[in-house]
Amino acid sequence: MGCRRGLTGRLGKPCRFVRPVSSNLTPTALLIFIERSEQSSSPQKNMKIVICASISFTNKIKEVADQLSEKGHIVEIPFTSQRIINGEFSLEQFLAEKQKNGDGAFRKIQDNLIKRYYEIIKNADAILVINIDKKGIENYIGGNTLIEMAFAHVLDKKIFLLNPIPEISYKDEIAAMQPIILDNDLFKIR
Repeated sequence: MGCRRGLTGRLGKPCRFVRPVSSNLTPTALLIFIERSEQSSSPQKNMKIVICASISFTNKIKEVADQLSEKGHIVEIPFTSQRIINGEFSLEQFLAEKQKNGDGAFRKIQDNLIKRYYEIIKNADAILVINIDKKGIENYIGGNTLIEMAFAHVLDKKIFLLNPIPEISYKDEIAAMQPIILDNDLFKIR
């Protein structure tokens, strides 16, 4: 029971000759079986994904980056988080320095972080915003991450949010960028 030359399945793909798995399959059930087996056997496109998040989320950034890498994606993480992961200094040292020196602008200027991340996002397929709870705000997205989301939006990159949009004063701006909400499910990244 195969398709004739020139016929296509429901997904518009050419049919191929197969032997039925069961003699009880109807032609429609057989087509669905073939389409599903082709979908599951075709490799998923690996993406270059830039993780955007508060440096306070470094542990979660590493966890998510590892999971994405295991799925075959190329992952970029924030420069300071990478330095923390590399053991150059601890998250606690970074936070203490930030509190001592004020708002953290010094490191952003010194390492040219805003322009550096723009270039990284420009060469990526998508960004993934890790938005978890911080400062009493559920699914927190800070100023720097908002800027990075704007870069991605203007550059026509996919924007994924790990969790729903937070209830913050700039939630309309976030919604206008039409992010894809993952509901903490990395399998939804496509």
